[in-house]
Amino acid sequence: YFEQLASEKRVVRYVKGSPVARFERIMGKRAETLDSTVYAIAAKVLVTQTVDARVREIESPAAIVPRKSNTIKSAWLSG
Repeated sequence: YFEQLASEKRVVRYVKGSPVARFERIMGKRAETLDSTVYAIAAKVLVTQTVDARVREIESPAAIVPRKSNTIKSAWLSG
């Protein structure tokens, strides 16, 4: 159980001169326990959230982003 739970290691790589930390799988180790633990934590966070608070969060003016049209109008097609 604990061997699978510790199946990833933290690695710091440099991207454009800045350090970027991420977790990488240790070769040859299984990670089902780690994956299911992460899913359980995410499910607990979702279950403890109230629906009314989430609706207010989504409908707030800060959450509404106007969409830009990706359509390019062509004079040739409109005749």
